[in-house]
Amino acid sequence: KMNRIVLILLLMVGMHATVVAQVDTPVDAMDTMLIVRVSADPRLDLLGKKLADYNVSKAKSASSSGKVVAGRTQGYRLMVVNSSDRTYAMSVRSYLLKQYAGQHLVHMTFVNPYIKLKFGDFVERSEATRMRDQLLRSGIIKGNIYLLPEMVIVKRAAEETEEEN
Repeated sequence: KMNRIVLILLLMVGMHATVVAQVDTPVDAMDTMLIVRVSADPRLDLLGKKLADYNVSKAKSASSSGKVVAGRTQGYRLMVVNSSDRTYAMSVRSYLLKQYAGQHLVHMTFVNPYIKLKFGDFVERSEATRMRDQLLRSGIIKGNIYLLPEMVIVKRAAEETEEEN
């Protein structure tokens, strides 16, 4: 029992000295500044530059040749439904899938309590506007159809001709 008391006293004295030492020590901002040195393989910088140059040249060649490059690009989608009426949203979705099978995608999301249907992946605004007018004339969609600028999925012309054959 005596050993425990001595041990506790020593710990208390030791902690007191540590706390006093921390409080009495002046802190200078320049003394606490650290220098971080990063050493990296210089080939990583070279690889990054080559990749950036390749991407720029690929984009330039695609735009100058008039080809549409497969992937994602800035374009337009049509917001055809933004409703809490599930039956209506599903009927519009099935109409679009039947009427435009394989031509355009229907993107459906649910944000409680609304079902949102976005239609198509149009690169040109004029394409999207023509499709909006066509859908409004069909009469299946109640209300207005909005053009939304979004990142869209684009197919290459070669892929599209393979699908047609």
